[in-house]
Amino acid sequence: MSRDPEQEYFADGITEDIITALSKFHDFFVTARNSTFTYKGKAIDVTQVGKDLGVRYVLEGSVRRAGDRLRSTAQLIDAQSGNHIWAERYDGNVTDIFELQDDITARIVGALVPELAAAERTRALRRPPEDISTWLLYQRAMSQVDQISTDANAQATTLPLQVIAADPGFVPAYAHLAVLRAQAAVHAYAKDQDAALAEAREYGMHAVSRDQNDAVAHLGLGIASMFRGEGEIAIPEIETSIELNPNFARAFVWLGFAHKWCCGDTPDIEIQNYNMALRLSPRDPMRWFCLMHKGSALRMQGRHEEAVGLCQTARRLPGGGFLPLIHLTVALVHAGQMEEARQVVSELNRVRPELTLTLVRHMLRTLCPVTLEPFLFGLSKAGLPK
Repeated sequence: MSRDPEQEYFADGITEDIITALSKFHDFFVTARNSTFTYKGKAIDVTQVGKDLGVRYVLEGSVRRAGDRLRSTAQLIDAQSGNHIWAERYDGNVTDIFELQDDITARIVGALVPELAAAERTRALRRPPEDISTWLLYQRAMSQVDQISTDANAQATTLPLQVIAADPGFVPAYAHLAVLRAQAAVHAYAKDQDAALAEAREYGMHAVSRDQNDAVAHLGLGIASMFRGEGEIAIPEIETSIELNPNFARAFVWLGFAHKWCCGDTPDIEIQNYNMALRLSPRDPMRWFCLMHKGSALRMQGRHEEAVGLCQTARRLPGGGFLPLIHLTVALVHAGQMEEARQVVSELNRVRPELTLTLVRHMLRTLCPVTLEPFLFGLSKAGLPK
């Protein structure tokens, strides 16, 4: 939106960086730079672009500069309907042009990926079962992954198995099965916890063996290893996931959690990773998970009011099921708010009546003792049955 060649170079650089960053998400097909740059500076019909390039979504944007201030906009459009799915604006000072370019790229990609995923999952859920591809079947599975419940876990596990039966080379399906089987064990959805954890690691290993360069594969193996108490495998695997895809917000969430699970007493490292995830993907469906565990890390720092506030926010967000209630209970006890903690435990008893201290200890038996004991203390003080 300017004849300033420096501004054009800046926009071109952001475009190239976004294409490169998106290509690291192996779940998505991204059109190459040479094809997309042919539309630069032209009035375009987005639906025609979608047909020309064979894509379902188009990301377009602009850059404007006034003195040392720069504003960049981005919008995601459904190329089939022409409808806008998402739009955002980014402002910054042109003090370090490369740093600003990296920052805008990271924020656009981090926000864009969950929006794309949500759009694809909505599309998958609207299609009749007899008219669905392997990709859409996988998206149906992913629509259940972030829901913490027995039924959601079972459905989310069945669908990737169907994906693998149809396409044995579909790596993300193995990776997500690793996560789902590990969660089934730790959340007490699986009848045999040890068997479920063994399956989780097997799926994770298979995903990585299929594609060493897939960030999702390494994350799946890392999460499975974490829940098995294998920190020496889990943390390096999740770090590898981030090295392969530096804009992978969920990998940062799980890296923070892995330090908590395997090491304990690492709130600074945890908060740093949770903050990065929140910055990259502020509207992520797993926002509840990130806020809940950031609250737990703040509790470990003695910042009890902040911890309670974040756990309360996590509780109000969809998808978390019983987990935010547990973390809120512990945060309230350590903040000295005993009556409020007992009220939350009453709600917890209604949501998962079978939950006891004995069951929680068994669920979390691979959790680092430094983290586990204050957790069990809080639940005990609030009146969770033994």
